[in-house]
Amino acid sequence: MAGIIGGVIFFGLIFTVLYTYNNVILDTTQLESNAVTEKVAREIAQKNEALTVSTGKIEGNMIGFNIYNQGAEELNIISVFMHNSSGFLAVQSNGSQAIYTGTPLIVLRSGATSSIFNTTVVDDGGNYTLKVLTDKGNTATGLYPPPPIGVHSIEGLQEAIEGLTTAAIGDILMNFTSIEVCTPAVEACEPISNNWFRGWEVPKDSSNGKFFRISLKYLGNSTIFLSKDTVLGIIGPFSAASLSSTNFYIKDQPTVLDDDGLPYSNFGIALTKGSIVTLYFGSTGPAIDDLSKLTKNGMYMVVLTIFAYVDMNGNGTYEPAIDTAPYGQSLPFQGLLVS
Repeated sequence: MAGIIGGVIFFGLIFTVLYTYNNVILDTTQLESNAVTEKVAREIAQKNEALTVSTGKIEGNMIGFNIYNQGAEELNIISVFMHNSSGFLAVQSNGSQAIYTGTPLIVLRSGATSSIFNTTVVDDGGNYTLKVLTDKGNTATGLYPPPPIGVHSIEGLQEAIEGLTTAAIGDILMNFTSIEVCTPAVEACEPISNNWFRGWEVPKDSSNGKFFRISLKYLGNSTIFLSKDTVLGIIGPFSAASLSSTNFYIKDQPTVLDDDGLPYSNFGIALTKGSIVTLYFGSTGPAIDDLSKLTKNGMYMVVLTIFAYVDMNGNGTYEPAIDTAPYGQSLPFQGLLVS
């Protein structure tokens, strides 16, 4: 009997030890798993943080800043430090160092911009650097005074905007302020004439045709040759019971001797990458000399429709047997008032 009891006690001890060991392993594994999960979550949250700091002068000749939360996470700013150009902490108007803390100091939802924070540091004409710290350990820097935008930055911004625009609408961009109108029958309409007027409002004229011009910029990589079917379509008037279209087809550039332009010589205009060109419109049909008229009062919509062929071999000369790839693009302009 004593042997049986001893055996039971022994196996009971073994079971207890194994059970305890197993629970310790499970608990440790769970703790490790939780720690890893929390660590990954913190790292993801940290990577999702994105912020910018803007500075400016505010009331009392003091320096202020605000923060834009451009990330996907809520932003908690816990500290801001401000240094002068010598690397030392700046001094506030009350004599204390420019250190700002809170729990948190600033809270910003995703996409929000903070209100202006007054550092109470007086602008003495020097240069200052702000360091912003989030509760996830990310930092951002702001400079005062803000650095000026240089020519290269402006050019880069322009290129970026043009890239987005051409991706959305095509390789041809229109200068919306460049549309002008002239009446060759009663005005001198050569390119350098002073009789070209902004084309937002056009006088009604049942007897004389109108001549329009507009500037474009071409950003495509391949040269294109403009077809005689390129047209400035004027749709309206919208005050009428039914809409119609008056078309002003492309013409050659006017001269002093022929100030309404000759009929367009098909594919006579080539657009090369980066080129800016002024096109003239007025013909009643493709490669026709007569000018179209606007005879009814009212509001119209203007649409420029480009049709062209691509220079397939890049030699700069239109070859109908080779340059067979078409290019088309429509550019809505704006309202036009005829009165």
